[in-house]
Amino acid sequence: MIGLPSTSAPTDTPAASTVAPLTRDPAFVRCVQAELPLLAAEMVEGVARSIPQIERVINGRREPAVRNAANERIRLLFEQLVAPRLPRQERVALCRELGRDAFHQDISLDSLQNAFRVSTQIAWRRFTHIGHEVGASAEQICLLTDLLFEVTNKVCAHSLSAYTELSADSADSQQSRRKHLLEALLAEPATDMDALVELARAAQWRLPRTVACVALDESWHTGHRLPPALESDVLVDLTRPDPCLLVPDPDGPGRLRMLRRGLRDTRFTIGTTVPLRQARTSLRLARRSLALVQRGLLQEGAAGVHCADHLPALLLLGDEDVARQLVRRHLPAFTALKPEQRERLAETLLTWLTSGGSYPEVAVRLSVHPQTVRYRMRQIEGLFGDRLHDPEWRFEMLLALHADRLAGGTGDGRPDPAVR
Repeated sequence: MIGLPSTSAPTDTPAASTVAPLTRDPAFVRCVQAELPLLAAEMVEGVARSIPQIERVINGRREPAVRNAANERIRLLFEQLVAPRLPRQERVALCRELGRDAFHQDISLDSLQNAFRVSTQIAWRRFTHIGHEVGASAEQICLLTDLLFEVTNKVCAHSLSAYTELSADSADSQQSRRKHLLEALLAEPATDMDALVELARAAQWRLPRTVACVALDESWHTGHRLPPALESDVLVDLTRPDPCLLVPDPDGPGRLRMLRRGLRDTRFTIGTTVPLRQARTSLRLARRSLALVQRGLLQEGAAGVHCADHLPALLLLGDEDVARQLVRRHLPAFTALKPEQRERLAETLLTWLTSGGSYPEVAVRLSVHPQTVRYRMRQIEGLFGDRLHDPEWRFEMLLALHADRLAGGTGDGRPDPAVR
C-alpha cells in the first residue's frame, strides 16, 4: 500500500537515475512494455470493480470512449517507468488531466485517491509476476517496485492538485452564484420567475415550494470567522450589514435543529414559512422580530424567535405610532389611580375581556377569590361605564391593553422607562 501525498502542488523530479539500472536487463524492460496495454485495461477494470462511483462512469452511456481514454492515459503514464520519453511538462499535464476528468465526472476526492491505491496494487502484482516469469533478479524487481511507488506518488499528487484547484474554483463560483440567487429572491420588485429558474439552475439549487428567511444579529461579523455549519441547500449572505439566510422547506424534519446547532452562539429570528415568491415578506418579518428582540420587547428562546409564534405582537407593534395612539385613546382612565391599583385593574380587565366575562374563570386565571374579581370589576365599571358592553369598544380595549403590555407600558398608556 503506498502512502499518498498531500493535495498541494508536488515537485517533479526525473526518475532517470532509478530507471538506468533497469536497462541492464532489456528482456525485462521489453516484457514490461509489452504488458502495459493489458496492465492498463486490468487497472481500469479493477478500479471499476472496487469503487462504485468510478464503475458508474466507466460503464456509463459513453463506456467505450471513457474506458479507451483511461486505458491510453494509464499506458502512457506507466510507460515512463521503463522508457521515460515524455518531457516533464507533458507528464505533468497528463497527470493533471486525470484529476480534472475525475472532477468533471463528479468523482469524489476519496474515490480518486482510492483509485490510485487500487491501481498501484494491481501494477505491483503484475510487475512482480512478469519479473518472475523472465527470471529477473530480486534487485531488478525491487528497483521497478520502488520506481512504481515513486511515479505513482507523483501522478497522484499532480492529479489531486488539479482536482482540488477545480474544486476550490467551483466552490467560490457556486457561492457567488448562490448569493446572486438570494439577492434575486429578495429583490423588490420581485424577480421574473424565468430569471429565477435560470439563476437556480446555474447555482445548482432546487427551487422549493416554501421558504423561510432567518435574520442574524449584526454581531455575527465580530464574533465569527467561519460561516455557520448549515445544510448545503441553505442560501447564505453574511457579507451584508444585516446578514441573513434563506431556508428551503423550513418545516421539514431536522430544519430547526440544524439552525439551533449552526447558530447556537448567535441571536437570530426565523421568519414565517411562505411560498418561494414571498421570501422578502418572510425576511421583513424576521428583521422586524429581531429589532423587537434587541429592544427587549420579544423574548428569545434557545431556538431563536419564530415569527409564527408572535404574529399578534408583530401585528400590534408593526406600526408603533398606531399602537401608541390606540393606547392613549383607551387607557387614560387609569391615569388617576395609584400604580399598584392601575396594574391590578388593567390585568383584571384584560383577563375579563379574554375569558368571555366569566368572573369565576377570571378568578382562577388570576389566582384570586371571585369576590375580589367582582370588587375590581365594579371599579372598572366606574371608570368605563356602559362601554364595557360595546363589542367594538371591547375589541379596541383588548388591542390597547395587549399593545401597552408588549411595549412595556404601565397600564395607563405611558411607556415604562426601564424598557426604553
